[in-house]
Amino acid sequence: MMTQPIDDGSQLSTVPRSSHTVDNDERRLALVRAAYAEIAEKGFEGLRLRRVAAVVGINQATIHYYFPTKEALIKDVAEYIVGLNLSANTTLYPQAQDGETSLSLFQRYTAELQRRIPEDALLFRAMCELFLRAGRDERIHRLIVKTDALWEAYLINILDTGMQEGTIRKDLELQSTARMIIAFVKGITLQLDAQPDDITRCLEQLELLLRPRP
Repeated sequence: MMTQPIDDGSQLSTVPRSSHTVDNDERRLALVRAAYAEIAEKGFEGLRLRRVAAVVGINQATIHYYFPTKEALIKDVAEYIVGLNLSANTTLYPQAQDGETSLSLFQRYTAELQRRIPEDALLFRAMCELFLRAGRDERIHRLIVKTDALWEAYLINILDTGMQEGTIRKDLELQSTARMIIAFVKGITLQLDAQPDDITRCLEQLELLLRPRP
């Protein structure tokens, strides 16, 4: 598997530090988590520092001790969201079992995706916000490029192996097909009103496009 989980900031360093430093780290993480929930619910444009401060139990002015600007907070929140996403992908990206075909592996991948979209709605909504903001924020764009590269490599491996097995169409171009699947999945997650049955039917149609032609 290509995914490399990264530290989402939830674990503190093992290097001994003063209680003041530990408290600061915990307060910063609490602010990032509160902002993450705000962004998932209301979007970046709906992020309000006063609400974040209220959740953490501090006044708005104190936030600037930890994050001098709103953009500084957004940067840390974006990194936190990507960290959660990469860590979650260790289960979202299943690996082939002995004797399993690539088409079967792809089916397990889409089944896990169907399960996770409603269960991890907060994370998927937050990732949608990153996708939308990436076109206007170079730092977030670089983060998304990183996650998409891992995602693309995972899919290319499935497609390439499946073509050699004969379980996936051989007339597909690997990279463009992987990117099409990524765009397809992003599109589904952006449709936040989509019902589970709708998601299932969409993913079934995607699978049909990959099967060898009769």
